[in-house]
Amino acid sequence: MDDVDKVDEVIEDGDSSSWDGVESADDNAPYHILLTTQQKEALVALNDALHDGETMESLLERFHAVSMAIFTSQRADSERHRFHLPLEFFTIAFNIRKDGSIRKPASIAPNVTVQQYWAQFTILHNAVVTPGPTSVSE
Repeated sequence: MDDVDKVDEVIEDGDSSSWDGVESADDNAPYHILLTTQQKEALVALNDALHDGETMESLLERFHAVSMAIFTSQRADSERHRFHLPLEFFTIAFNIRKDGSIRKPASIAPNVTVQQYWAQFTILHNAVVTPGPTSVSE
């Protein structure tokens, strides 16, 4: 099963608010990633585009839509589920070593900086490609 098929399985099996794509290490129970409707729709559209063989330009636009949804929307109950949100989970998971320890803050900072630039670029990209006023006074 390739990665795209795994994403399909996760999307088809998940409900409208969670992505059961990560297995917990202890009991192989799904670790729910909580998504907004906007995030899930953008992910499904990207997944469909991958399967449909859309052009790289189209895939990039869909990737930007996913990024925009992740950076600009959050669930109403997000404060109670911090470790189940896409960015928080990614930050934690990416910085856990194989032995279960967490990287030192000096090693985590560059990764967080990359996320900050990704968010800034995503919002700038959206501003540039979205039709609207051409100046502040309009």
